[in-house]
Amino acid sequence: MFASHNQERANAGLSPFVLDGVLTQVARQRAQDMASKGYFSHTSPTGQTAFTILNATGYPYALAGENLARNNYPDGQSVGVAMSAFMASSSHRVNVLEPKFTRIGIGMAMGADGLKYFAVVFAQPQ
Repeated sequence: MFASHNQERANAGLSPFVLDGVLTQVARQRAQDMASKGYFSHTSPTGQTAFTILNATGYPYALAGENLARNNYPDGQSVGVAMSAFMASSSHRVNVLEPKFTRIGIGMAMGADGLKYFAVVFAQPQ
C-alpha cells in the first residue's frame, strides 16, 4: 500500500511519502481498534480518533488526515481494491495527493468477521 500511494503521487508529479514510525503505530492502532470492535468510522465508539492518538503521543504536526478502507477481497487483491476506492473518492484522493502531506503511516488488521481494515494516517510535521 505504501508503494501504491507513492506511485499515485509520482503520477501526479508529487514528492513521495516518507514512512513514519509514529504514524504507522497510530494507523495500526486505528485498524486494530476497528477490527476488534467491529466498527468502521473515523471515530471509535470510545470517541478516540487518529488525531486524539497523535496528540496523546506528542507528535508535532501542522496538518494531518486519515483514510480508511475495509474489504474482504483475497490477500492479493485487497490492497489494490482499497487503493482504487481511495482514488475514486474525492475526499480520500485529496489526502493521497495533498502536497503538504510528506509523511505517512499504514496499518491493517483482520477482523473476526474476515474483513481487512486499513487505516492510513498522513501528516505534515511541524
